[in-house]
Amino acid sequence: MEHVKHGEARKYIKNLNKKKPIPFKILFPKAKKEELDLLSKMLQFNPSKRISAEEALAHPYFASLHDLKDEPASNISFQFKFENVDITEQELRDSLYALACQYHPEMLLH
Repeated sequence: MEHVKHGEARKYIKNLNKKKPIPFKILFPKAKKEELDLLSKMLQFNPSKRISAEEALAHPYFASLHDLKDEPASNISFQFKFENVDITEQELRDSLYALACQYHPEMLLH
């Protein structure tokens, strides 16, 4: 669980009741084997075990759609600094409210 950086989140996850996972084959009985394989690789909780976007596109499930010439991988490493902002719950609420008001001005408090 070292990939969960936030202490409170790690504590919350550790306190969850342990449940035996339900196999995707049971949840999605009509799904094909390659669909279930891709789903299981994409939905790994640990990011280091999760399939990359490039690997997912190369998966047999996408064989009829995949074209390497039309899907160049980026050489640029993207940084999502907004994910690492340390703000209070109230600041987050205020920010989300302000964003919602941009699209729905009628929500503005007078």
